[in-house]
Amino acid sequence: MDRWRQLEQVLGGERALGRPITADADVTKLVRHGVPLAAVLVLARTFDLSRAEMGQLVGNKTSHPVKLLGEFWFREGLPNPVERLGPVASRNFIEAATVLAHARSVFGSDIELSGWLREPLAVLSRRRPIDLLSSPETRQEVDAVLTRIEHGVFA
Repeated sequence: MDRWRQLEQVLGGERALGRPITADADVTKLVRHGVPLAAVLVLARTFDLSRAEMGQLVGNKTSHPVKLLGEFWFREGLPNPVERLGPVASRNFIEAATVLAHARSVFGSDIELSGWLREPLAVLSRRRPIDLLSSPETRQEVDAVLTRIEHGVFA
């Protein structure tokens, strides 16, 4: 499965996104227009992420999008698709979601992945992968570890 399809799946597909993701241009449009909160909620539920963890993914725990997310967090169903993250939060969120989609493809099981995300790893200086998804530099560290696992360099 290609990386765009993996990303689309962890974000709830066309139902949550309102459009398919098939190329870089689709991701650029998604960031420019803002990620629908429905997709944010799907990712949070899929990976059992807390509010604090979601705050890290959008890059700012006190930002307006996170306050909005809090309002919808425990509702049943999906939030109104017109409610969206801002462009900066959308970029951070999409980059983190891309790493999570890669992780899902490596582990195959959301249960195993959930445990791995929250386990301090020696290769990451005893930091938890979930805590490293908030900045481009640390996201790259996590992605590099996933690539090593994927290629059997270490388990």
